[in-house]
Amino acid sequence: HRRAAALRVKMASLKQLDDLSFSGEGLSVEERAGLEVAFAKRRVESDLKSIAFWGKVKGTDNDYLVAAGLGESLDYPQKQFFFCTSKSFALQALPALSDEFAAKAAGLAASRLKGDPSALPEGEEEVEEDEDEDAPKKERFSEVHRLAYAVAQIDRATAVVPRGAYLVSATHHVLRNAAFGGLDSTTAASLDNYYHFRAPEALARKSALERAGMVQSTDFLDSLAEDTPRGVWAVRVDRGGGVATLRSLLYPGYFFFHELGSGNFGGAYFGYGQVNGDIGFMV
Repeated sequence: HRRAAALRVKMASLKQLDDLSFSGEGLSVEERAGLEVAFAKRRVESDLKSIAFWGKVKGTDNDYLVAAGLGESLDYPQKQFFFCTSKSFALQALPALSDEFAAKAAGLAASRLKGDPSALPEGEEEVEEDEDEDAPKKERFSEVHRLAYAVAQIDRATAVVPRGAYLVSATHHVLRNAAFGGLDSTTAASLDNYYHFRAPEALARKSALERAGMVQSTDFLDSLAEDTPRGVWAVRVDRGGGVATLRSLLYPGYFFFHELGSGNFGGAYFGYGQVNGDIGFMV
């Protein structure tokens, strides 16, 4: 299934983590082995076309390992996020966030996660369960909602792909470009040639898939060169090594690589799940 290939290549597969070794981050042998089994199980249980490693969110007590899966989609591939802790490799779906819970998570974004998905915000206490077993249980805000918020914010601001890696088919589906041969050392040095792999936010591109006729690659994805504030990306081209690398300064811990002249690329996040509050003084 060609659409299934899109997300799998966009993020780092477990094998591609070796290509991100320049970041100084990675997974232990135990984590890799545990995730390989968990990926296979979750792919079947959730009827996913593909599932790939998204990143590690570091907590004060335990770390979260996050994966993203791809199901059926009619336009831009829709990601489903899953998580487990560094002590248990049973992948669970991250919950959808209500406006109320998203606002709560945003208000707590400056504080570190613990690594316990059931942890309540500081100052809140456990509530006794209703004795009526038939009464619907009210969902309580906990750390898993904070994790879901952090992952969504980071993915929106990163999720990098090179120019030309994706195209729009005649039926206006976003597909992996099988003919993509990679960027060269000159084009790889410019942020104009990297895009956010998500539904576009620029008004001019939001209706791109609805227009009749051919859709150019520059028409349906937002360029990293348009990110604000300017200077939130650091790009480096190693001509000797034949690779281009990107680092996010907005979300320290996101790294991306592209092997020049090839279709090999991927990215992953290793960090605390927090935005860089000093970014305004750095760029």
